[in-house]
Amino acid sequence: MEPKVLLVQWMGISLQGFPSEKIRLEADFETDEKTVKCTEVFYFLKDQDLSVSATRYQFAKEIAMACSAALCPHLKTLKRDRMNKIGLRVSIDTDMVEFQAGSEGQLLPQHYLNDLDSALIPVIHGGTSNSTSLPLEIELVFFIIENLF
Repeated sequence: MEPKVLLVQWMGISLQGFPSEKIRLEADFETDEKTVKCTEVFYFLKDQDLSVSATRYQFAKEIAMACSAALCPHLKTLKRDRMNKIGLRVSIDTDMVEFQAGSEGQLLPQHYLNDLDSALIPVIHGGTSNSTSLPLEIELVFFIIENLF
């Protein structure tokens, strides 16, 4: 069974109408010439849970930091390959953990996903210890930008 590409932000489908928050990380993730910034998190809330909690926002920040750290060694290649905007979808429930990352409607190549897997799985499993915030489905938006100085 082929995985669904859920990264709607980069498939031309609007995320307008979904609750979202700007994300501000305490640290920048950069190389000599490039920086990766997570700018926003979108929440896909179920009918029974229509609020965004501080716990979910903190978890989204932890995911954003882990993803940024994993992408940092690849920024030059990602930018060269025109993957300037990256979406990361994380879906968690009591019996399922899944993430997908892509750009422009395509999943990222496997070698990037391997690094993301190593970085994200410990954070995701650590965050699922608070089962009161499950199920959870979020999409984070990242941009790779040139350093101007």
